[in-house]
Amino acid sequence: MRIFRRIATVLAVILWAVADAHSAAKTQAALLLSHDAARAGETITAAVQLKMPPKWHTYWRNSGESGMPTKIEWQLPAGISAGAIQWPPPEKYVVEGLTTYVHHGEILLLVPMQIGSGTAAGEVLIKAKVSWLECEVQCLRGGANVRATLTIAAEAKASSAAASIESARKNLPENATTVSASASWDGAAKDKMRSLVIEWAARSPGAKFDFFPDASDDFEVLAATESLAGGAKARLRKSVQTSSGKWPERVSGLLIEQDAGGKILAAFDASLAIASASVARSEEHTSELESR
Repeated sequence: MRIFRRIATVLAVILWAVADAHSAAKTQAALLLSHDAARAGETITAAVQLKMPPKWHTYWRNSGESGMPTKIEWQLPAGISAGAIQWPPPEKYVVEGLTTYVHHGEILLLVPMQIGSGTAAGEVLIKAKVSWLECEVQCLRGGANVRATLTIAAEAKASSAAASIESARKNLPENATTVSASASWDGAAKDKMRSLVIEWAARSPGAKFDFFPDASDDFEVLAATESLAGGAKARLRKSVQTSSGKWPERVSGLLIEQDAGGKILAAFDASLAIASASVARSEEHTSELESR
C-alpha cells in the first residue's frame, strides 16, 4: 500500500540524513516577533523564518510521500503560551514518482503567542528549538535554537519585523467556509480504495484546481487529482486508501487554485464532513431546482 511505502521512504530519508549529519545544514533559521513590547493580556505573533538556498526545500505540515514536516519546540517563560503553526500554502513537488508538499526560498511560520493577563512587567526571552529536513538531491537534517526578546510593558510597540509578518499573514490560506466547500463519496469502496469528490465556489475561474490533504494514520488521500466538469465550481476527484478498514467521516487539507505554471492564486483551509453519494446527489438535485 502507498501508506506503507511512504513510511518506508520517510525512514530511508531519516537514515540518509543521519548518515550525512556531518554536513552543515543549508537552511538558515531565525525568530521574529511582531512586537518589541506588548501588554499583559494581549496576543502577539512569533514567526520562525526559514531561508533556503536555491534548489533546496523544506516540508509542509504534511510532507507527502517522503520527507518530514518542520517542528518547533517552544521554551517559554511563565505566563506566555504558543498556539498552532499557521502554515503558508506549499508547492506540490514530484520527484522520481514521489509526491511531496514543500517550501522553497523564504517562508515565515506564524505562531500566535498569548500573554497571560497576570504576566509581570519586564523583559522576557522567547526561545524555540526548530528542526527540519531539507533536500535538494541529497537530504540533510537541520536544526537551530532561536530566540527573541519581548518586553512586557504598559504600552505596546511594534517591531521592525511587523510589516513582514503582516505580509506573511495575508498569504495564509483563507477558511474554506467562504467558498461553500463540500466533500462526498463517489460510489462504493473497492479493494480498500474509494473515490472522493470535493467541490467549492471557485475564486479563480479557469484555474487548475487541487487538494493538498492533511496526513492521517488511518487513511491516505492519494496525490493524483482528476479534474471534473463543474461550471462555476471547482470540482475534482481524489482516491482515498484506508489502512484500518474504516472510512473517514471527515477530510481536511487545502483547497488549491493555481495557474498553468503552478503559481497558487488562492488557497482555502478546509475540514469537510464527507457525505454519502446518495446525500450528495439529493443536495445537487435540490440546488438545480432552486436555480431554475
